[in-house]
Amino acid sequence: VSTNDDEFARNLEALPNGDLIIAGNLGSQGVIFQADHAGTLIGGLTPDGLSFSYADVTPASGGGYYAVGGTFPSFTAYLMKYDNVLLTQWDATISDLTSVTNVWEEPGSGKIFVTGTGVYNGLSRGVVMRFTDTGSGVSLDWVKFPDLGESFYFGGRSTFLPPNQMAFTDGRVSTTAGFGQMDAFLMVSDLLMNSCMTSDDQGDVMPVILTYNGPA
Repeated sequence: VSTNDDEFARNLEALPNGDLIIAGNLGSQGVIFQADHAGTLIGGLTPDGLSFSYADVTPASGGGYYAVGGTFPSFTAYLMKYDNVLLTQWDATISDLTSVTNVWEEPGSGKIFVTGTGVYNGLSRGVVMRFTDTGSGVSLDWVKFPDLGESFYFGGRSTFLPPNQMAFTDGRVSTTAGFGQMDAFLMVSDLLMNSCMTSDDQGDVMPVILTYNGPA
């Protein structure tokens, strides 16, 4: 894409037709590129007027893509939807997050799941947020996180496990004797996160209107 050493690809998705979707940043520009199976660029976009980086992009079951990312150096988390040719459908900001990791869709219900970190229940930790695509925007259903009374948490990522489960992982320091100073934590749960010891909290999602350009 460029001869400059300023490109950071943070996500790569292979599509059923062989095309590729690449998300990340080009310097201070958040970028999503679409390439064919030979690697030839066939489309792309960048939010205008923001220092931004995309963290993840995933195909939507009804067509198009969901993406998450954030501004820098002052962080605000964003959740976006684009159509198949990367025209924006809606944009929204997510409150209370200090970083965002990934986004995925549960294909049966169309629910959107976003993993990020923020201060919840008095500690910085990884959380899972579930959203509903309303067609013209997005609404927040809930915010949940596994909590076994640990004293410190690091990172966090979730993924869909067909047909009807999810996995979540992070690092954490137990208040009891663990394997070491920080332990890896892995949870497999139902999609409501009811099958493990989880807590919930509140958040907010706000619609915004962004303008876009082609990547420079």
